[in-house]
Amino acid sequence: MKTAINQGIFSANHIIDLLGGAFRVANILNIKPPLVSDWKSANTIPADKLIRLASKIEIENGNLITRKILFPEDWQALWPELAQQDKANTDEAA
Repeated sequence: MKTAINQGIFSANHIIDLLGGAFRVANILNIKPPLVSDWKSANTIPADKLIRLASKIEIENGNLITRKILFPEDWQALWPELAQQDKANTDEAA
């Protein structure tokens, strides 16, 4: 699964810092902070964890980093409601 992190659009550090750091991300995901620190060191966030964080990321940054940006090829499958919303917006504009 391609993500904005593994495509080099954003770093794991940027995403983790945006959410308030390793301790806060660990609390959000109910995991231990050293695991999140390891992600920062490796510049990766596992896709399943990034999926869980994606809507929080949108909220924390005022929709500047969206789920569509984080998962450029898979967002429609992950969040079908976004695809429906896009279709409705396109239909209204036509």
